[in-house]
Amino acid sequence: MPDYRLVSNGYVAADLDEGEMVGIFRNLKLLKTDCNVDFGLVMKTHLAVEVLRDVNRLTGKSFQNWLAVNFEGGRGHIADVVRDVLHYLNGRIGHAQLQTSISVHENKLHSVARMKAGSYSPSARVAGNEVFLRQGEAVYDYDLYRLMAGIGPLAVGRLFLLVGGESYYG
Repeated sequence: MPDYRLVSNGYVAADLDEGEMVGIFRNLKLLKTDCNVDFGLVMKTHLAVEVLRDVNRLTGKSFQNWLAVNFEGGRGHIADVVRDVLHYLNGRIGHAQLQTSISVHENKLHSVARMKAGSYSPSARVAGNEVFLRQGEAVYDYDLYRLMAGIGPLAVGRLFLLVGGESYYG
């Protein structure tokens, strides 16, 4: 099981060094802004390929463990969004509600970042036996591809930008 370390708004794979992590979040931010200007990035699948590459690095190649660590028993920084991702993957909500949840959380981050500059002490967690699924629910590592097919690579990139916090994409 991969180890995860805390960044400003959630957990990412512990094997990423600071330079790689900043580069990944910068790339996701640039993809987010550039695809609005040049729709060719979306049509030629450059956006999907780049987002998948970056997201797999952030999750430590285990989407299920990444969700569990960031849910953190409902106490995680992005626990509400993780819960909505789980509900989407298990057919309880639709894509529009999940995208709205991502937008709401982006607005929360934006308003908090204007009020104060946060500081945190880094911590590490091992993906373990944390229960975050209800009876009858399941999530697998390949569900990342289902999520990307359902809400699109841009929304998945925005979801992972939430983990970096406002300092990375503000």
